[in-house]
Amino acid sequence: MCDWQSNAYARKAWISITCLELGSALAAVARRNLVGMNVDVIEGNFEEWEPQTAKCFDLVFTATAWNWIDPEVKYVKAWQVLRRGGHLTFWNATHVFPEHEDPFFREIQDVYDELGVGRPKDINYPRPVNCRSTEVKLKRVVYLT
Repeated sequence: MCDWQSNAYARKAWISITCLELGSALAAVARRNLVGMNVDVIEGNFEEWEPQTAKCFDLVFTATAWNWIDPEVKYVKAWQVLRRGGHLTFWNATHVFPEHEDPFFREIQDVYDELGVGRPKDINYPRPVNCRSTEVKLKRVVYLT
């Protein structure tokens, strides 16, 4: 979603931002929140988005949405739209559970299930030491470009 990160950067007069937003309601909220700023809010997904000019962006930034973008498309598409010297920046979040974790997350799984975003019943809850790094994936991609 075009959220606080976009809003904070959009206040800088010298920055031009293009936001991609999947849903029409969220795109409308973004347009309303970013009115008067140099921001273009486009309704659509990253995989099908066709920028007006190739190699024109200094930065491709995304948060947890990066996890849901087609892996066969996301790195190539980012490379296609970034100018030489541009940057791909993303972060992701995974729920991890230390040895003596707070049981709250497990206790509200029925709510997640009702919303259609529950964890599959056969998946273990990861411990911090079991989290894989994205760095390995990135090294492979960087050399492909």
